[in-house]
Amino acid sequence: MKWTLAQLMKIQSFPYEIKDSIDFKDRITEIDDILDITICTVEGTLNKVDYDTYHISANLVVTLTVECALTLEPVDYTIETSIDEVYSKEPMDDDEFQIENNTIDLNEIVWSHIIINKPIRVVREDAYSILKEKNLDFSGEFLEDDINEEEVF
Repeated sequence: MKWTLAQLMKIQSFPYEIKDSIDFKDRITEIDDILDITICTVEGTLNKVDYDTYHISANLVVTLTVECALTLEPVDYTIETSIDEVYSKEPMDDDEFQIENNTIDLNEIVWSHIIINKPIRVVREDAYSILKEKNLDFSGEFLEDDINEEEVF
């Protein structure tokens, strides 16, 4: 969802309700550690602060499938976060973002929040049992059960 400044000027009543579902599947090809992504739901409001300044307040929910840091098995990680940002044609301080090309692009705003909130690493709840099944402990050593006495030097 995008709004040009001309479109925003035509909106008669604020707050303007935002309710959108965004598919970012094509964007994850750019990110090596995201295996899959669900449809992102965004709900919130857009408010007019002054002539060319707008405040976006919204919540987003999306589930990423990433690799477990220990087992490399897929694991789902849900991001539930909020957006609370001000966009202006001429930002007055560091808390305001520049409206570029006379357009506020909700998809770019949401995507940046997903990337910012994407964890560096995720560990599956059953990671240690998976490692034990593979006869590995956390340090990557073989477990004692796996050592054959004939192989000990």
